[in-house]
Amino acid sequence: MAIGLSVLFFGGLAIIFYALWQMIAGDRTPPSTRPAEQLAIPAGAVQFSSIDEFAASAKSKPGSPFVLVIREADLAAKVKAELSKRSDLPFKDVTIKVEDNAIVLAGGMTVAAGISAPATVRIRPTAAAGRLTYDIPSIDLGPLPVPGVAKDMIADNIDRQLTAARIGDLMFVDGVQTRAGAITLVGRLR
Repeated sequence: MAIGLSVLFFGGLAIIFYALWQMIAGDRTPPSTRPAEQLAIPAGAVQFSSIDEFAASAKSKPGSPFVLVIREADLAAKVKAELSKRSDLPFKDVTIKVEDNAIVLAGGMTVAAGISAPATVRIRPTAAAGRLTYDIPSIDLGPLPVPGVAKDMIADNIDRQLTAARIGDLMFVDGVQTRAGAITLVGRLR
């Protein structure tokens, strides 16, 4: 039964992470444990203040340096929109919180016999070798035990979804910073 619940949970999380506008792409490289450094913003960088603005304009300026600021509310709206398309997912009332050095997804998850349990996943995005990378430092299912392979299964699902979406084709990422309320990406458009 725990394996079945885990499969439901991991499949659903793949959709949630995909709804993060597929901003988490690339290899799973553990992030630095140092505090986030200030991002160096290149002169003449094209500034995007939303995911939609970036998506609409990114291909028209290849090679240009960019700064993309994704506000917590914008990210939450994208996730909610994606979840609304998938009524079969066991997640309800998902919230997104962007904290210093982490993105936190939390909500209720329906498990066996219709019982609801709280679920929280913490993701740390970073940049490495021109790609957006991530770490999943914690998964919490409230009173339910988290299987030891949970992180690997979630990461594998994220990798498959984001590789299929070819997000790395849009950008070369030089830096990423998460601060309370917003995620900032700095790089060059492909």
